[in-house]
Amino acid sequence: MKRLKMLEKDIQRQICKYLQLKGYFFTRVNTIGLFDAKRGVRRKNPYITKGMPDILVFVPQKGIYGLEVKREGAYQSPEQKHFENMFDMAGGKYFVVRSIEDVQEIGL
Repeated sequence: MKRLKMLEKDIQRQICKYLQLKGYFFTRVNTIGLFDAKRGVRRKNPYITKGMPDILVFVPQKGIYGLEVKREGAYQSPEQKHFENMFDMAGGKYFVVRSIEDVQEIGL
């Protein structure tokens, strides 16, 4: 029987529940924009940086962690790689994670 790959939104949900249970201050970042029902289109927010990670975790004395959630077999876009470089240069800690275990391995 073929094993189904977990969707990224499901992995994100699991990670957010884990972070919540551990008591971390975090936010799930939604960058897809808002749906404009009058025009029937999705409007992009011009102030959201392309490549923003899915989850930001704020850890006292350790800084800000950017978690880009990817399912098995998926990889970062060029915009996400660029954001990772800029985030690291600004002092953040950026990680591509595929599971709660990956989050635990980075110390969260």
